[in-house]
Amino acid sequence: MYSFTFDEETASIGGVQVKGLSFAFAILTGMTVASAMPIVGVLLVSALIVLPAALALRVSRSFTAAIIVAVITGLIGIFSGLITSYHLNTPPGGTIALILLVILLTGISAQKLIARYNRKRHSKETKSQHVILVNHSRRNTSHEIQ
Repeated sequence: MYSFTFDEETASIGGVQVKGLSFAFAILTGMTVASAMPIVGVLLVSALIVLPAALALRVSRSFTAAIIVAVITGLIGIFSGLITSYHLNTPPGGTIALILLVILLTGISAQKLIARYNRKRHSKETKSQHVILVNHSRRNTSHEIQ
């Protein structure tokens, strides 16, 4: 499933029946969307399929972690959306979709901030290592001269 998800050609070479799996996946997704639309609406179905997966793929390092992050994000979005919708007297579908969007944007922003912090820290460490090496080489040179 992992190789099929990311590269169908590699999965096909590896012996996975790509056409059958793709067809089954399309049928299951279609059935899920078709059965959920009358209950919760198009907006919520789209938000629940796309937004948690988008966040999970950006922040996870493995396929298993991405699945876990997507499920947890979806559940947090649903429950917090329902609670918020109840207290603010707003439509639940739109509220859940909005909260999932906020979670996605917060996750992407946090990821960018962490990456920027790590780059600055790495840059400072590299500069400090360079200064230590330069000072060390100067000491060795001064000892040689004496």
